Amino acid sequence: MKQEAQQALDTLSNISVKTLANGGHQEWAALGDRLGFATALPEKPVLPPAPQEPDPGEPPREDDPKYVVELSTLDKLLSSRRIKKQDAALRRFEKDRKAWNEDRDYARGIYEKARAQHDETIAQLEAAYEAALGQWKADFEAYLTTLAHRAA
Repeated sequence: MKQEAQQALDTLSNISVKTLANGGHQEWAALGDRLGFATALPEKPVLPPAPQEPDPGEPPREDDPKYVVELSTLDKLLSSRRIKKQDAALRRFEKDRKAWNEDRDYARGIYEKARAQHDETIAQLEAAYEAALGQWKADFEAYLTTLAHRAA
């Protein structure tokens, strides 16, 4: 009788490992319920959604109308006026391009920090779940061992 109980325990232990490995947590919990095991199976954690990568929009383009220089006849005749207006337009473009790059880099930095925090949170939740599941499994196997000893 004692040997049969030990074989039953070994069989249940092997089934438990296979069942948990195949994602059959609910069947495992149902087995515990049928055998009178009072501890509930740990719930899988609800994982927070991943942060969304920011869209910085289109970068400024040199051919954008706000950077195109409108030259009058006088500007065309006097090269110093033309150069002055073209330089001013180029400075506006470079200033806007620099600001766009800084905004993009700042948003990307915030996103990377949020992504790292998210990954860390996910890892912590999964580790806590795996630990709780491992503890539950150990407790259940101890309970099965107790049942086997009582039956013997």
